[in-house]
Amino acid sequence: MEIYCGRLTIQKAIEEFEFEHKRPNKAIIDWKKLYEPTVLLTLPQMTEKEREKVAALEKHIKQIEKQLEAAQMKATVLDMMIDIAESKLKISIRKKSGTKQ
Repeated sequence: MEIYCGRLTIQKAIEEFEFEHKRPNKAIIDWKKLYEPTVLLTLPQMTEKEREKVAALEKHIKQIEKQLEAAQMKATVLDMMIDIAESKLKISIRKKSGTKQ
């Protein structure tokens, strides 16, 4: 794939992957012809503005994940408090399913 995208020359691929063959250039060219995708999709490089937007979104995701973690911890603590109160006071605090308000 590196060769298709132009990031690696055939000669560099032969050296990098220690390709052992009598005629490595021909072998790679034949392999490319056989397995080359019919349509090669190349994506343009992201602009600086796009990279900044991605970074901002990633930062926002981390903030939301922290908020979620805090909310989950709060829910766990509240459940524990209700369990303790119900057992010590011997009363039912949680709403039973199917009851009307």
